[in-house]
Amino acid sequence: MDAPKQGRYLLSSLKAGVEVSALAALGSIAFLVALGRFAGMPWHAYGNLFSTVLYSRDVLEADPGYHTAAGFALVFLYFVACGLLFALAFPSNRKGVGPHLVGICFALALFMAGDRVWWQQISSFIVIYGIHAHLMWTHVVFGAMLGAVSRRRARDVAPPDSVGAEPFTLQA
Repeated sequence: MDAPKQGRYLLSSLKAGVEVSALAALGSIAFLVALGRFAGMPWHAYGNLFSTVLYSRDVLEADPGYHTAAGFALVFLYFVACGLLFALAFPSNRKGVGPHLVGICFALALFMAGDRVWWQQISSFIVIYGIHAHLMWTHVVFGAMLGAVSRRRARDVAPPDSVGAEPFTLQA
């Protein structure tokens, strides 16, 4: 791949990663809040839990506030950074279910690494007080949505030629 094509491909990967992972992050956070509500938790419980990275343990039982927003913002940034990593690490332009399955495997690997490695060191409260099934299924939803990166990148690298194109017709 020559330098201009490689630069364009890198730029399209970054754009696709930001766009798709931001939407996937919002969807995953909404799914996490819904799972918490179904389990009887207040809507802000996970926001407070994630804010323990930045604040003291006291925010776990606090009412919603700036710490709740900070916790959800931290998770949003985590998901977007992971989505960018996915877009750069998996350069496929395939369509179908394959990229979504790769995204799910990637997200589950992140979940396991986070559960066993970095959340233990950064804020063990997430591992202790978070419901692991909720966190895992949120990563699955995020990974499934990450599969759209390849379609978004393919559309950017080779946009459809809509001007002067013949409509598709079946021929016998």
